[in-house]
Amino acid sequence: MTPEGSAAQELVYGDLNGNLVFIPKERADYLATIHRALWSSSTWGEVHERMPTGAYEELLEISGATELPDSEEYYEDERRSRPGLTRDEARAEYLALSTDERRPEPGDPFEAGDIGAICDGDWPGWTEQEMLAWVPKAIQEQYGRRSFSFVSGDCLVFRPEDEDQLIAAFVAHGYACVRDDALVRRASGHRT
Repeated sequence: MTPEGSAAQELVYGDLNGNLVFIPKERADYLATIHRALWSSSTWGEVHERMPTGAYEELLEISGATELPDSEEYYEDERRSRPGLTRDEARAEYLALSTDERRPEPGDPFEAGDIGAICDGDWPGWTEQEMLAWVPKAIQEQYGRRSFSFVSGDCLVFRPEDEDQLIAAFVAHGYACVRDDALVRRASGHRT
């Protein structure tokens, strides 16, 4: 229990590319589920089914799909110039459009590598960068080092040799730490 009497927030941590990464357990599970969905799905329907609540909508946004018409929007737009167009005719025309002209349908092929924000590591989240937002400043200043990526900006890294001191510092700030290298790797988008 923390001094305030509430349960300690659980963190998972592990070695990632020679640095220690800490992630709130709930966030790690969420990110790992997204990465699993992204890299194990072959259709947009599969990725939608496998995503946690809200994540599919984020995926549509970052992929640019929300800028494209859905089937109903296409029908309404086309009916303005072609009043006799039936919903079935519009649907057939809509499905005949290339996938870069319409929103993805459940049966459309899905390839995570085709989405720039995923390839660049900007979505669903860069765990080393996220630490800048929540790790207590005292821990960042005493044990952390800011690193920079030309693609994604600043991130926070911790040295593995400081593991014991880091754990003690996090515990002193009300966290419970559990080492789980595999979950940290999955949450960070590593598939091995």
